[in-house]
Amino acid sequence: MKRITKTAWDRVIEKACDVTNATRTDNNPMFDVYREQMLELLDELEAEFGVQSRILDTRADYIDDPLERRRLCARALELARAQNDQDEIEAVLQSLRDLDEDLVKEAERNGKNPKHNKP
Repeated sequence: MKRITKTAWDRVIEKACDVTNATRTDNNPMFDVYREQMLELLDELEAEFGVQSRILDTRADYIDDPLERRRLCARALELARAQNDQDEIEAVLQSLRDLDEDLVKEAERNGKNPKHNKP
């Protein structure tokens, strides 16, 4: 596996800033444009550097489907553990915690009590 260069990852950081600075509204399509550009950039990096936990974990941040986000994070965690990359393991675990929080908040907004839905 080829290590992602700083120059390549700086492109991701720059695009993340574009996404963050865009307002997600019906009147401003730039959020979706920048998000799509981010996913394309991550595709490019994956083609050049191979499947890596950092790429998968970042991709999960730009996907709406919570099941797909969880799948990407789970795979990222597997890869980080295989590389014994403690910093990346912690980053992915934080992503999973954030995803869980988002799901609980969404369930509460929809009038569901996620604590009572567990088997």
